[in-house]
Amino acid sequence: MKSINPHQIFSLNLSSEFYIDKFLSSFNIDSSFDRLQSIYLENIQPNTLLILLKNCIHLLRLMPFDQLIDLCQIYFLIFTLPN
Repeated sequence: MKSINPHQIFSLNLSSEFYIDKFLSSFNIDSSFDRLQSIYLENIQPNTLLILLKNCIHLLRLMPFDQLIDLCQIYFLIFTLPN
């Protein structure tokens, strides 16, 4: 497997729960993803989305999500994003 440098990732597009879980189990989304600007997730479970949002709070370039599941916790976490 190729080595991934999180500083070079601008966008994530994960289209199944399997890939989302695999990615999240392999990488901790933290300040090392300092260029990450967008995340597109399809078929994500609410608990997984909550985990992801909690990890994204400190990413300064990340823009708010387009599609969300109607859960109060998720909205709260989105509003705590810096942009």
